[in-house]
Amino acid sequence: MEYNRVSGYFTSSSLAVAAKGIAGLIKNGGHLHLVTSAMLQKRDIDAIIEGTTNLTDALELSLSSSLQELEDRISNNHLRAMGWMIREGLLEIRIAVMMSENGLPLEVDEVERKGMVHQKVGLFTDSEGNQIAFDGSINETASGWNLNLEQFKVFREWVPGEREFYADDEELFDSLWQNRAERAKIFPVPEAIRMKLVKTAPVSIDELDLKTVTKAPPTTIGGGSKVPLWDQQIRAIDEWFKHDCRGILSMATGTGKTIAALGCMTRLVDRNKRLLTVVSCPQLHLVTQWKNVIKSVGVRGTNVVCDSSNPHWKREVADQLVNLDIGVIDSLVLITTHTTLASQSFRDEVSRGKTTALLIVDEVHGAGTEIRNEGLTEGYVYRLGLSATPERPMDPEGTARILDYFGPVVFDFTIGDAIHTINPSTGKTFLVPYEYYPIEVQMTDDELREYQELSSKIAKAYYSAESDEKKREYFENLCYERARIVNSAQNKLMELNRLIDELQQSSAISHTVVYCEQPLCRQVQKILIDKNLRVRRFTQQEGVVKEDRFDGMSEREYILKGFAEGNPQVLTAIRCLDEGVDVPEMRASIIMASSTNPRQTIQRRGRLLRNAPGKTKATIYDMVVFPAGIDRLGGVLNELDLKILHREISRCRQFADDAMNRNHYYREFAEIEKQLKEYEDNES
Repeated sequence: MEYNRVSGYFTSSSLAVAAKGIAGLIKNGGHLHLVTSAMLQKRDIDAIIEGTTNLTDALELSLSSSLQELEDRISNNHLRAMGWMIREGLLEIRIAVMMSENGLPLEVDEVERKGMVHQKVGLFTDSEGNQIAFDGSINETASGWNLNLEQFKVFREWVPGEREFYADDEELFDSLWQNRAERAKIFPVPEAIRMKLVKTAPVSIDELDLKTVTKAPPTTIGGGSKVPLWDQQIRAIDEWFKHDCRGILSMATGTGKTIAALGCMTRLVDRNKRLLTVVSCPQLHLVTQWKNVIKSVGVRGTNVVCDSSNPHWKREVADQLVNLDIGVIDSLVLITTHTTLASQSFRDEVSRGKTTALLIVDEVHGAGTEIRNEGLTEGYVYRLGLSATPERPMDPEGTARILDYFGPVVFDFTIGDAIHTINPSTGKTFLVPYEYYPIEVQMTDDELREYQELSSKIAKAYYSAESDEKKREYFENLCYERARIVNSAQNKLMELNRLIDELQQSSAISHTVVYCEQPLCRQVQKILIDKNLRVRRFTQQEGVVKEDRFDGMSEREYILKGFAEGNPQVLTAIRCLDEGVDVPEMRASIIMASSTNPRQTIQRRGRLLRNAPGKTKATIYDMVVFPAGIDRLGGVLNELDLKILHREISRCRQFADDAMNRNHYYREFAEIEKQLKEYEDNES
């Protein structure tokens, strides 16, 4: 019996969680050959370059440090089991060091960015000679094995059609094990590390308890019935404190960034004894959400809402700042909007306080404009930004303002993480899995002709727009007009008609949102109504004021409540569901209009993937217009056409990579990607 393994970073804690498999291998006299990579840090590489150490010594130091990071008795047992297997000749470990093009070892952050030796591959051979291989990007940490739902592919050597994939994995392992890999150097485990492992070995393997480890219960925040903190929230809080209480938490919608922020605030209050916290939100309804969450969690302190719903907020702030300064209260939280935060009146009121202050900015990308930047004052010692998408596309200056003020992204928890990680409070993943179906739409000849004319004008205006404000405005108007052609392509209506027929036949039409632009909105609604569907639009025009005719709710709230109950069956939306509006009951989205702004892609996906009773998955139908079809332009593509093609493909890949049916995308669009690559290769 043999087990050959390639693992990005293999730790004693991951062995602890995989205990039953390792125990079975030991029991059956199996052999394990393991290729793993060392976590070389920048300081290690600098020392090698400066000549103060060599690669072998740096490896020994790195591996020795890893052995000291034992989490508990169970991990220690498995470290001893490794030592026993080495002593008995059942385990051999080799270390892969990824190398740069100039022959220097790469530090761990660079290896992670490039995805090198991140794929996990394993090959089993049983006592009868049967062979299987698996590969995938499994998260090999204790929390990853315990709480994540990870995916990998399995190939059987004896099955036609799978044999070639098995052979590929076998060749990958052999190339590393035999030191034939192009960008990796393979080293035996340093003798000092080997002996350190062997010394831990028991006389008999039966002495060890190889049961799996269970994770300690999470910490909590709040008063009364305390709210548990999830693993990613604890890690986010820890990382923010490691960065001197400045930085950005980039966390997907539904993964608890609000509670994580309150955890940061609570720990600061405990440490500082007194704290002023200002929470800034992009929209009024988010101010209400924050107020309600703070109340429900039971975080101690006094809270004041500073917006138009509270006409006396200035007086309340002044009174409570005095109470905070003299010690009557130890925590004051002011909740406001980005606009009010930047106003002179709010800045004047807050500046009167003498207590150390924390600024929490929700949807922090929205604070990067020149006007809103006025609210990011130096008076806030502690700074925390929150967003699933911190960067501001097409606005590098605004992004720079955010990063300069708050600091870097200190913790990242993506939609992909949320789809594959179990929420211990519910036993379900934080976000539901989804299927993605891109639908290629062809432009009409007239649309293509108009598109090409605008592209020619844009190409001429592109460079001059950088230095001249009027030319920039002209350039942006041209870009808007060209985007309008794509988003309003008439053939999308034909595709919508076909798609709705399919969904009605499968009874999968309820709880669907159709994203469309204004020019197509009426026609979209007519198609839906003609098919006897109950439809409502959801735009900026629906009221936000509570009215008796809507049962004491606002028109927006009334529509969303009905949608949750299945009436209407379909909403037609124009951007306003992109950010800050929760519609967890949504099961499917049909994207007829989109931008190349990655924030819109992430926000829309996040809205769709929220959990709801009875919801097990979601579906995205994405109408994709490649504005400059390679085969229809006679082989002529300008620089901007190439950028747009790359952005559209990037957007589709962003949807596809985390989808359950990701291979559907590659079957549909592999030829387009191939054409684009061939074109660029020929041009270069």
